[in-house]
Amino acid sequence: MLGDCADALTLNPVSTKALFRASSALLLMEKYAEAIDCAGRGLAVPGEEGNKALKEVVDKASKRREVKERREGERKERARRETEGKQALELAFQVRASALLCPRTPLRLCAAHAGPLVFDSGPWPALSVRRE
Repeated sequence: MLGDCADALTLNPVSTKALFRASSALLLMEKYAEAIDCAGRGLAVPGEEGNKALKEVVDKASKRREVKERREGERKERARRETEGKQALELAFQVRASALLCPRTPLRLCAAHAGPLVFDSGPWPALSVRRE
Protein backbone atom coordinates (compact mmCIF):
# COMPACT_ATOMS: atom_id res chain seq x y z
CA MET A 1 0.00 0.00 0.00
CA LEU A 2 2.74 2.43 0.93
CA GLY A 3 4.64 1.58 -2.24
CA ASP A 4 1.61 2.45 -4.34
CA CYS A 5 1.19 5.72 -2.46
CA ALA A 6 4.88 6.52 -3.00
CA ASP A 7 4.49 5.86 -6.72
CA ALA A 8 1.42 8.12 -6.86
CA LEU A 9 3.27 10.85 -4.97
CA THR A 10 6.20 10.67 -7.41
CA LEU A 11 3.79 11.42 -10.23
CA ASN A 12 1.79 14.01 -8.29
CA PRO A 13 3.51 15.28 -5.10
CA VAL A 14 0.39 17.13 -3.93
CA SER A 15 -2.05 14.22 -4.24
CA THR A 16 -4.09 14.44 -1.06
CA LYS A 17 -5.70 11.09 -1.80
CA ALA A 18 -2.28 9.37 -1.83
CA LEU A 19 -1.19 11.28 1.27
CA PHE A 20 -4.40 10.31 3.08
CA ARG A 21 -4.03 6.64 2.19
CA ALA A 22 -0.35 6.62 3.13
CA SER A 23 -1.07 8.28 6.48
CA SER A 24 -3.91 5.82 7.14
CA ALA A 25 -1.61 2.88 6.37
CA LEU A 26 1.09 4.31 8.64
CA LEU A 27 -1.50 4.74 11.39
CA LEU A 28 -2.45 1.06 11.14
CA MET A 29 1.24 0.10 11.25
CA GLU A 30 1.54 2.12 14.51
CA LYS A 31 4.04 4.55 12.98
CA TYR A 32 2.33 7.55 14.49
CA ALA A 33 4.97 10.22 13.89
CA GLU A 34 5.17 9.31 10.20
CA ALA A 35 1.36 9.26 9.92
CA ILE A 36 1.13 12.74 11.45
CA ASP A 37 3.85 14.02 9.12
CA CYS A 38 2.18 12.56 6.03
CA ALA A 39 -1.26 13.89 6.95
CA GLY A 40 0.31 17.26 7.81
CA ARG A 41 1.82 17.45 4.33
CA GLY A 42 -1.65 16.76 2.93
CA LEU A 43 -3.13 19.55 5.02
CA ALA A 44 -0.38 21.90 3.81
CA VAL A 45 -1.55 21.55 0.19
CA PRO A 46 -3.30 24.77 -0.89
CA GLY A 47 -7.06 24.33 -0.69
CA GLU A 48 -6.88 21.27 1.59
CA GLU A 49 -6.46 23.06 4.94
CA GLY A 50 -9.96 21.99 5.99
CA ASN A 51 -9.71 18.36 4.83
CA LYS A 52 -11.72 16.55 7.51
CA ALA A 53 -10.33 13.07 6.80
CA LEU A 54 -6.69 14.21 7.10
CA LYS A 55 -7.48 16.07 10.32
CA GLU A 56 -9.04 12.90 11.74
CA VAL A 57 -5.89 10.93 10.92
CA VAL A 58 -3.76 13.55 12.68
CA ASP A 59 -6.05 13.46 15.73
CA LYS A 60 -6.12 9.65 15.91
CA ALA A 61 -2.35 9.37 15.47
CA SER A 62 -1.71 12.02 18.13
CA LYS A 63 -3.99 10.34 20.66
CA ARG A 64 -2.57 6.87 20.00
CA ARG A 65 0.98 8.17 20.24
CA GLU A 66 0.20 9.77 23.62
CA VAL A 67 -1.31 6.50 24.88
CA LYS A 68 1.68 4.52 23.64
CA GLU A 69 4.15 6.94 25.27
CA ARG A 70 2.18 6.89 28.55
CA ARG A 71 2.14 3.08 28.61
CA GLU A 72 5.85 2.96 27.83
CA GLY A 73 6.52 5.40 30.67
CA GLU A 74 4.43 3.29 33.06
CA ARG A 75 6.29 0.14 31.99
CA LYS A 76 9.66 1.82 32.61
CA GLU A 77 8.48 3.07 36.01
CA ARG A 78 7.37 -0.46 37.00
CA ALA A 79 10.75 -1.84 35.92
CA ARG A 80 12.57 0.87 37.89
CA ARG A 81 10.52 0.16 41.03
CA GLU A 82 11.13 -3.56 40.66
CA THR A 83 14.89 -2.99 40.36
CA GLU A 84 14.88 -0.71 43.41
CA GLY A 85 12.93 -3.32 45.36
CA LYS A 86 15.45 -6.02 44.48
CA GLN A 87 18.33 -3.74 45.50
CA ALA A 88 16.62 -2.91 48.80
CA LEU A 89 16.02 -6.59 49.50
CA GLU A 90 19.66 -7.42 48.73
CA LEU A 91 20.82 -4.65 51.06
CA ALA A 92 18.50 -5.94 53.78
CA PHE A 93 19.99 -9.41 53.42
CA GLN A 94 23.50 -7.97 53.67
CA VAL A 95 22.59 -5.91 56.74
CA ARG A 96 20.98 -8.91 58.40
CA ALA A 97 23.99 -11.14 57.65
CA SER A 98 26.31 -8.44 58.99
CA ALA A 99 24.22 -8.10 62.15
CA LEU A 100 24.46 -11.83 62.68
CA LEU A 101 28.23 -11.77 62.20
CA CYS A 102 28.90 -8.55 64.11
CA PRO A 103 26.64 -8.42 67.16
CA ARG A 104 28.25 -5.16 68.31
CA THR A 105 27.01 -3.30 65.23
CA PRO A 106 23.41 -4.45 64.83
CA LEU A 107 21.52 -3.43 61.70
CA ARG A 108 24.58 -1.77 60.16
CA LEU A 109 27.17 -3.06 57.76
CA CYS A 110 30.37 -3.85 59.58
CA ALA A 111 33.42 -2.31 57.90
CA ALA A 112 35.63 -5.08 59.26
CA HIS A 113 33.61 -7.67 57.35
CA ALA A 114 33.18 -5.97 54.00
CA GLY A 115 34.08 -9.00 51.86
CA PRO A 116 31.64 -11.51 50.39
CA LEU A 117 30.07 -14.20 52.56
CA VAL A 118 31.87 -17.54 52.63
CA PHE A 119 30.12 -20.71 53.75
CA ASP A 120 32.37 -23.40 55.10
CA SER A 121 32.18 -26.24 57.53
CA GLY A 122 34.99 -26.60 59.99
CA PRO A 123 35.94 -29.72 61.85
CA TRP A 124 32.43 -29.78 63.31
CA PRO A 125 29.36 -31.01 61.47
CA ALA A 126 27.80 -27.53 61.64
CA LEU A 127 27.92 -24.92 58.90
CA SER A 128 29.50 -21.57 59.71
CA VAL A 129 29.18 -18.29 57.85
CA ARG A 130 31.97 -15.75 57.80
CA ARG A 131 33.21 -12.85 55.71
CA GLU A 132 36.20 -13.47 53.50
